[in-house]
Amino acid sequence: MLFFIVLWYNFYKRRVSMNKKKYYAMNKPYYTRKRWNLLFKLVALIARLFFVKKHELRFQEEIDFSTPSIYIGNHATTATPSAIHLYFPGKKRPWVVGDMCSLKTIPKYAKEEFWTNYKPKWLFQKVLPVLVAPIGYMIMRGAEAIPVYRDGRMIVTIKKTVQSLEDGVNVYIFPEYDQPYSEYHNDFEDGFVNVASVYYRKTKKKLKFYPLYNCFDKRIMSFGVPIEFNPDNSLEEERKRITTYLKENVTKLAREIGPHKVISYRYKGNKR
Repeated sequence: MLFFIVLWYNFYKRRVSMNKKKYYAMNKPYYTRKRWNLLFKLVALIARLFFVKKHELRFQEEIDFSTPSIYIGNHATTATPSAIHLYFPGKKRPWVVGDMCSLKTIPKYAKEEFWTNYKPKWLFQKVLPVLVAPIGYMIMRGAEAIPVYRDGRMIVTIKKTVQSLEDGVNVYIFPEYDQPYSEYHNDFEDGFVNVASVYYRKTKKKLKFYPLYNCFDKRIMSFGVPIEFNPDNSLEEERKRITTYLKENVTKLAREIGPHKVISYRYKGNKR
């Protein structure tokens, strides 16, 4: 009798678990209840009112934002991520370096990436990184960031990206790295194209990549014509073809805006 009671309980528990609604979670498989993130929404409201004014959206063709796609653009430090989160028309999630998605690793990342040469060192290397960690974590969780890893955990990045696309959520990525490309942005890494291959194998849908350029100086967010993943080509060919098209067209979008102050990948500004 006890055996059947235990068997029934385990069956019931698993069924309830399967029927629970699942919500996106940054550092675990999913949440079983919705996180409201009221503090994050307050920060976003303050940013919208005082720091990141409304942007003009420009389109080279009509975009259906309800069809999940990937948007590739210039990073421009925090300018483009902030503008996209506040004014992008559809559902979206950003790729964010994994070290900015954990309370344990934010302090080390912050002092190495943001305040290496600032003085006094006791403030910028010891105090501020610890103080900003909870705020940074709250922002990343509120934005539903997708952690990006460069080791074996990259499978987590791919899985969460594909999950987001299947849920009808657009993904925006800033693939710049420390190699100059044009006067408006750095060169692009090409690893993000791998998502399209996994997404196609799972859904048989061909993913589109849109070039995007954000001009914080003139408050313009410009969207270009997309390029579609071709599963008939090798992945190596597609990585080169898609990345080349995107960086060329992001530069083209920037030039079409006219002279403006460029916010670089590494916190530097120049008049172009």
